[in-house]
Amino acid sequence: MNDDLMLFVGVDWATEELEVYALDPSGGEAGARAFKRSGGGLAELRPWLLKNARRPWLLTATLRPLE
Repeated sequence: MNDDLMLFVGVDWATEELEVYALDPSGGEAGARAFKRSGGGLAELRPWLLKNARRPWLLTATLRPLE
């Protein structure tokens, strides 16, 4: 796989805010930001991800609930 296409994003889905952190393939920070845990916060998250992604049509997401 071409590393230029990769962006790794972690989301801490907390009670009040989403803490989002993005890494490039070499492990360097590609971006970090907090978003409100609300419809408006999620609406702000999408364009932020697209701005940081080199190939936004390859974005995928996996959600795993806490056990």
